[in-house]
Amino acid sequence: MKEKSNSYLSDNLKSLFNILGCTNSDIAVYADCSASNISRMRSGSRTYNKNSKTVINLNEGIYEYCNASNCLDKLCLIISCDRKDAKEDIKASTINWLYSENSNINQLTENLMNQKKIHFRFFGEKLNAMMDMLKLSNVRMGKAINVDPSYISKLRNGVRMLKRNSELSEDIAKYLLERIIEQDKYKQLSRIMNISMAVLQNEAYIKTAFLHWLTDLDNDSSASAIEKLLESIDGFTPAIPKELPDIASIITPLVMKDKDSEYIGIEGLRKAVIKFLSNVIMSRSGEIWLYSDQDMAWINDDKRFLSIWTVLLGACVRNRVKIKIIHTIDRDADEMIKGIENWLPLYMSGMVEPYFSKKRSDLRFSHSLFICPNAACVESFNVKGSEDAGLYRYHNDQAHIKIFEAQFDFLLASCEPLMRIYTQSDLAKYIFYMDNVFNKSGIVTMLNSLSIGLLPKKTLESMLKRVNITDEEEERIFAFHLNRVNMYNNAINYANVYDIIPLPKPDDVAQGKISLSLDNISSGLRIPYTKEDYEQHVANVLDLIRTKPSYNLVNLPEVPFLNVQIILNGDIVTVAKSNVPQIAFVISNSLMAQAFKDYIKKLMNKYNQSRKDIEQKLSEYLA
Repeated sequence: MKEKSNSYLSDNLKSLFNILGCTNSDIAVYADCSASNISRMRSGSRTYNKNSKTVINLNEGIYEYCNASNCLDKLCLIISCDRKDAKEDIKASTINWLYSENSNINQLTENLMNQKKIHFRFFGEKLNAMMDMLKLSNVRMGKAINVDPSYISKLRNGVRMLKRNSELSEDIAKYLLERIIEQDKYKQLSRIMNISMAVLQNEAYIKTAFLHWLTDLDNDSSASAIEKLLESIDGFTPAIPKELPDIASIITPLVMKDKDSEYIGIEGLRKAVIKFLSNVIMSRSGEIWLYSDQDMAWINDDKRFLSIWTVLLGACVRNRVKIKIIHTIDRDADEMIKGIENWLPLYMSGMVEPYFSKKRSDLRFSHSLFICPNAACVESFNVKGSEDAGLYRYHNDQAHIKIFEAQFDFLLASCEPLMRIYTQSDLAKYIFYMDNVFNKSGIVTMLNSLSIGLLPKKTLESMLKRVNITDEEEERIFAFHLNRVNMYNNAINYANVYDIIPLPKPDDVAQGKISLSLDNISSGLRIPYTKEDYEQHVANVLDLIRTKPSYNLVNLPEVPFLNVQIILNGDIVTVAKSNVPQIAFVISNSLMAQAFKDYIKKLMNKYNQSRKDIEQKLSEYLA
């Protein structure tokens, strides 16, 4: 009987994997067991008891794979499980099905494989279906298109989006189509794309059609721009490019002795700006004010000048010159985000005070104002399109400087802060600010792990005893913890709270691989959880799930960004970078806030699960 049941296991696994379109490696990723073990089960070369650890891990892997691939409905149909919202019921039915004779499996396979239309919610599901059909691993795909396999995994899971019309989207589509042709998978492609076989014979058409089909979901420019901004923050390091010129070759005696007051054309503007910033640096001025609605090609189109601009502004920051800038991005959130990305290295210094003009730019004239209060000013007023031959003036007399300072102040009065920027040294200010901005519309967080705001204070005290920290660091940690506790308590009482996080594997917790990250409070401070620590943290979260309908947890398959956390508090967005250099951006601009809300909403819609499933998942850590 045991041999018979193992024969069923082998046959049923082959049929199941065929229907799901998955490989041994795909399941192994979620099963915490090797692909070779799964291969032996499929081939029948080894016998396994249904209660063995290997089979239990396999069952877990099948469920988690189907959950991540949005095919739980298909799994439930195969195993005849009506409880589609209950993980343990699905797993129990899967085990029974795997070890049973299923006389209708051939007919069921044919019916499921020949379904005419398959619905996909987002790009990742399409990519996953294609890679499963072609039996492509993340590693193989990554090597073929020169992309990190972990990024391919994030695309498949849907935690990262692919920008439409990008070079990468074309590379992915081209490679997949080549493999489809190579493996003669036209019939399967016809079914997945819901198009006729006749259409697939038109080679020129199918190349365009396949690219459009593959990328026509997730086509949200604002969400893509948000993701690109987060990627830039996540990977930012304060490295200085090697090819930048030496500042001594820029701030020359000739520049410092220049007495000209008028400059013609773009080259003249560049010369005036070099003179302006050189004087700011040499005089160690306290601040500069920048505004320009002129096309930024005068900076970006000349690589030599761009490197000079970068060196001079970097020197200003190192001299602790405060940069007050009015951005003129007034068309949409996408453009605004791109503008922020261009200034990101300077934002990271904490020396930039950015504003956003609420007035639309003039379509007839362009203006520039670069002011060092009480010292110098570069200003221009030109017809748009004529800047290449325009007039740019340099002033260092107090009469003109005061006029343009007043002009800048008048313009600033119609602006709003684009964001507040807090470096690690500003932690106390950040906590004070966050204590006073609570919005009754609730909070949404995207974190790398369970929030410190839901960690019992006694557990935190116990964990801190295991690390060597100063009294000052301990005080900052408890202040930050209290801030987060209050934030959650207030939000849960007034509105809904959503924590979006990837939950770890229970074995990783048991082995001490999971840590409480306090990087944003003290650089490099991570405290490994003991199993008891994590159980206490989870128990507190589980209690909220059971007793507070307003608290919700969304479990991601993996973290989208390793070093970035997001908190949406009404119309206020906080983006915090946890590794060096630590920094927090608090954004209150309505367009930006809405773009972040849309980005987060897309993630939530992809991975929102029933409260019962989340409760079951959390209970696994308490077993």
